[in-house]
Amino acid sequence: MNRAILCLAFVVSLPSCAAPVRVGVAPAVAPPSTLAVTNDLDIAVNVYVVRGAAEEFVGQVGKKSTRVLPLQVAPGTAVALKAWRADGSRAYALAEMVILRASEWRVP
Repeated sequence: MNRAILCLAFVVSLPSCAAPVRVGVAPAVAPPSTLAVTNDLDIAVNVYVVRGAAEEFVGQVGKKSTRVLPLQVAPGTAVALKAWRADGSRAYALAEMVILRASEWRVP
């Protein structure tokens, strides 16, 4: 009998121990900074951020257009920029740029 009462008390107390669960959508996380690249060429370019020996692809900008690219670079960081023509025939580089929240670069 004691065993049955103990089991019943345990089963009844279980729902009160459960923590409430909240379900929702996480807010969108904005990148720390952006780079508006204006491509004046008649061919698309692939844009890279260069830190040390590492090149990080950040996006492609179509011919004769401007595109805002998200950067995973903290504002105030000095980086180099490189843009390769989509056909790989030539690269354009900027030796050093201090990244702001919203930076701009014109190619070529």
